Amino acid sequence: MRSSETGRDDISVFADLDGDGVRDEGEPQGETSVTWEAPGPGLKLLPEYEAPQAGTSLDIAVSVRDAADEPLPTSELYWTSDGVNDMEDGEYSTDPAGRSFVHVVGYLPGRDTVTVKVDADHDGKYEADEPHASVVIDWQEPPRYFPPADAAVNPVFREEPGDADESGAPSPSTSAGGVTAAAPLPAARRAAPVPRVGRLVRVGARRLEIRLACPAGGAACRGRLTVRLRGRRTFGRYALRAGQARWIRVRAARQVRAGARVLVGLGSRRPVARRVHRAR
Repeated sequence: MRSSETGRDDISVFADLDGDGVRDEGEPQGETSVTWEAPGPGLKLLPEYEAPQAGTSLDIAVSVRDAADEPLPTSELYWTSDGVNDMEDGEYSTDPAGRSFVHVVGYLPGRDTVTVKVDADHDGKYEADEPHASVVIDWQEPPRYFPPADAAVNPVFREEPGDADESGAPSPSTSAGGVTAAAPLPAARRAAPVPRVGRLVRVGARRLEIRLACPAGGAACRGRLTVRLRGRRTFGRYALRAGQARWIRVRAARQVRAGARVLVGLGSRRPVARRVHRAR
């Protein structure tokens, strides 16, 4: 059965035992009804598949329209992800043209699946029968960069000839065509890359697990970790290989509750605010 209009249809069915095309007394009969409802909003995501480089970002276009192909403004959208990158879930609303964008960042190579859901009945939560769509993203390993042999060792930090190092000895330098090349940085002065802070979960009354992901294609990430919860700070260390993601466990100075706001600091970078989720 199909219907082009909303409303109710009452249906009666009988068994024509004598084959005369009409229901006679004594022939079995049954009745039912069908209520036709307006179709839910249509959800479309572009691109449906993408393969960008790890370490870059991607905007996923979202379009929500009704059965008559008219845009649905102010539709509430929820998006989640599953895969190698630990992305924060988000909420968005469509603009007057029924469109929105989901911005995702892939720090690690591998596959992520991003799912966008529509709160069609505007009850503030998502049900399984409401529209949803997914995008598969395969983040590619970025190409490794090998500087030319005649390039400066470190063009950012430069020591002038004759400057003394920590031991008091003059720093080495080389000259070519009147241009002085920068001397290699001491290991203590080389700035390690800073990992991305992902989700926080509570694993005990005073224990937190923090998801850190070190960017691929570079050096290892290592340094000092600071956790600030309701005015109290806890210090620790982190060490990850390039392209690695792992959970770092810390013991907080105060009791940790789900939903609490935590500031996570990595080295000298500005702290990142995160909410605590329930234990995995």
